[in-house]
Amino acid sequence: MQSPVVPPSRLTLLSAGNRAKAPLASVTTPPDDLPPLKRKVSDSARRAREARLLVEAINEKIGHWQAESIRLSTSAKRMRESGRLDANITESIGALLHYVEEQSKVFDQLLTETPADIAAHSRVGDTQNALAMVQQRLKDALPKS
Repeated sequence: MQSPVVPPSRLTLLSAGNRAKAPLASVTTPPDDLPPLKRKVSDSARRAREARLLVEAINEKIGHWQAESIRLSTSAKRMRESGRLDANITESIGALLHYVEEQSKVFDQLLTETPADIAAHSRVGDTQNALAMVQQRLKDALPKS
């Protein structure tokens, strides 16, 4: 679609004498009485952001715990297969298990203080599942008494 053709008689030449007549200021700067334009954040986006902030710190730790639990579990399996007993590995498994269980309790306590819609978010559920998997892997790695 083409813009309409304006006849030359209706065009205004902006020279030094008639620049004050041109309302350029209203085109380039917004009036002071208008509020700034902001998008409204949806409730789901707000919940997702708050859930991410809630689990961010513990998720960083979980990655290290997962790696260490896999290393310890593998060492314990090899130890059992060879028929020898290494007290250091067993002690390390027990110490990490105790620490992860304590951190899980702290996280659960934090969830009781969190609004229900945030605590029910899938990010929180994923974090709880990861904590449970690390704990189970460590329990399985402990020698059977």
